[in-house]
Amino acid sequence: MPFSLPNYRVLILYQHIIAKAAAPRERTEIAMKYLFLDLETPNSRNDRISQIAVILSEDKNILAEYNWLVNPEVTFERFNINLTGLDPQECYAAPIFSEIWAKLLPLIVEADAIVGHNVTFDLGVINKCLEYYAIPAQPVRYICTLKAARATLNCPKYGLEPLCDYLNIEFNNHHNALADVRATLELYFRLLAINPAVKSYCCYFELPCQDFIDSHKPALKEGEQQAALIKLISGKKVAVTGEFAGINRGHLERLIEIHGRLSKTVNKSTEILLVGGAGSKRYKSGTSGRKLESAEALIAEGKDIKIIGEMELLAYVARERRLS
Repeated sequence: MPFSLPNYRVLILYQHIIAKAAAPRERTEIAMKYLFLDLETPNSRNDRISQIAVILSEDKNILAEYNWLVNPEVTFERFNINLTGLDPQECYAAPIFSEIWAKLLPLIVEADAIVGHNVTFDLGVINKCLEYYAIPAQPVRYICTLKAARATLNCPKYGLEPLCDYLNIEFNNHHNALADVRATLELYFRLLAINPAVKSYCCYFELPCQDFIDSHKPALKEGEQQAALIKLISGKKVAVTGEFAGINRGHLERLIEIHGRLSKTVNKSTEILLVGGAGSKRYKSGTSGRKLESAEALIAEGKDIKIIGEMELLAYVARERRLS
């Protein structure tokens, strides 16, 4: 049975790592940095890694691509060799996980979220490797394209290969980590093009990790950081929906009332919809909520409405503070 992660919060990032500040530059909209990730395992225990591939992007702009073979320090099973096409001897000659982790960690820190297809499986394997090598761990933010696809498309199958076939995405060499991660990147941006609310859906799928929330809670209290939010909403007609995990919704709405225009509904004049990361009972029962559904429908008609999830909002405020 594949290793399943019982609690995704037991994950990644050294305690002492401080995110690298971005170089100052002009920003006309909220850009997200993604780390697309895929890995392969040497056997059915799924607690070691034989290959990791990642792509770092800022929105669609690819910043870096890495493909590492990993020495798993355990035996390969024939099924995994046939599935991935990896040569065990080449993997045994590669660096072990802890050496690769030193290269991977700064990319994780730099990104606003990890993106993968059924990514909790990949994060679960990484978690087991961190435990094995006694590497300290804490949470990460992630977006699962499997869940996003289920929320966006009506397909008979939602595996990476069937989805690529359905959307006419060129995809060869499935179960090679580099091929899979390239396909996942293309899939994510196709889903985003079909349904601009995908980023907000992802905030609902899993609660924002507590460490990330705690580190950003002052964002709406300190004047310098609050200024970044005011810059975003100033003069805009803004609607708010969902429960927020790391932001006081009442405080947020008061800021909008003072510096913008708070809308109780989503209509043709709405410019921004802010979506809380804690979701709602309505969403968990399979619907998106009236405001989010209205925003999607208006976007489909060509209206310019920005849907901003809590994770994206907090990342924006933190980034603007660094650039100020």
